[in-house]
Amino acid sequence: MLNMEKVQKCCESIRSATRAGFKPRAGIVLGTGLGAISGRLENAVSVPYASISGYPVSTVDSHSGRFSLGRLMGVDVILQEGRCHLY
Repeated sequence: MLNMEKVQKCCESIRSATRAGFKPRAGIVLGTGLGAISGRLENAVSVPYASISGYPVSTVDSHSGRFSLGRLMGVDVILQEGRCHLY
């Protein structure tokens, strides 16, 4: 079960890697075959799941296992590249 303190710590880890003033207006979970979208980000920053204290690591080989943050078509976005499966 998640608690708010754990969620806040994960969010802070991600925020600390981004540029000042970055406020994503959209979040996109990339499924199989959609990883190329991250290559279209401007000013991209990647945050591997493994670097986020308390965040589960993606265990599927074809998943990148990271958040990518940047601008897509003029909008600040955060991409989740690889879901964390609990099975």
